Amino acid sequence: MRKWRWVIWLVVSILLASCGKRPGLTGEWVTYRNEEYHFSFDHPEGWALSEGPEWTYRYGEGLASLNNQGRSPFWLTEQEMLPNQWEYGPGAFLKQLPSGGVYLEVGLSYGPPIRPQDYGPEMEASDLSSLMQGADWETLMGGLQRYQVRFDKWGRWWNLVAYLREPVQDEDQSRVERIFNTFRFDSIPAGDELWAIGEAKKHLPSTMRPERFPYTQGMVGEEAMVGEEGKEGVFRQTEAQRIEDDVMVTFTYGWGGWEECHPDRCHQWVFRVTAKGEVILVSESGATPPEL
Repeated sequence: MRKWRWVIWLVVSILLASCGKRPGLTGEWVTYRNEEYHFSFDHPEGWALSEGPEWTYRYGEGLASLNNQGRSPFWLTEQEMLPNQWEYGPGAFLKQLPSGGVYLEVGLSYGPPIRPQDYGPEMEASDLSSLMQGADWETLMGGLQRYQVRFDKWGRWWNLVAYLREPVQDEDQSRVERIFNTFRFDSIPAGDELWAIGEAKKHLPSTMRPERFPYTQGMVGEEAMVGEEGKEGVFRQTEAQRIEDDVMVTFTYGWGGWEECHPDRCHQWVFRVTAKGEVILVSESGATPPEL
């Protein structure tokens, strides 16, 4: 009887101890949450975190980064390798990342500029599990190891990437993969202008080719954002303005000209996208487009 009591006590003690710790490979894991961009991930407590946004090169912005060197802030950035010759790639990273170093970044890409209709497909999931099925470790110049997933979501071009410099530890690769596995987006990014534009686009008539109305990169905040795209003798404009946790989205369509929307050749839709993801048509006005 005493033997069974000891076994029960041991099992209960182990369960209580495990409840007090986050599951991880070694040591404690903590959760980082980015309120502005509505994502979170777990990481080893001892890894240093840097929070952006921070421009890392001409077309890229870091939102959050991790490293195992205890350095904060720390970002892998574009470097001048030769006079007037800049690089954002393995050569530049080897200059910045020490031996045995691990670096992970959640970032956004802003170019080179592409057409609005080239955005997508939209990544609908809130985690990266489907993308990680096709991801693998790559060996770059100088033995630099890279693990990366890219996707389009909420009107943005996302880039999650990790670099490990030799000597590379299997444990570090496993930690990186775990971080990717714990990455999560909010189900609804309430108040996010670019997400709201994408939701409102779904309610435009298909004959208006909603995919050609531009998302607006940059100027995310309380100010109104304006994006324009004029092709094929038409004028398309997108505006988004946050009002508390709702977003007002205005699409303007003009025809018969590339740069102006004349009153007799102009149509406008105004939507309100709520914090719950509801899309409400507030108003529709103007001349009737030929496509309708």
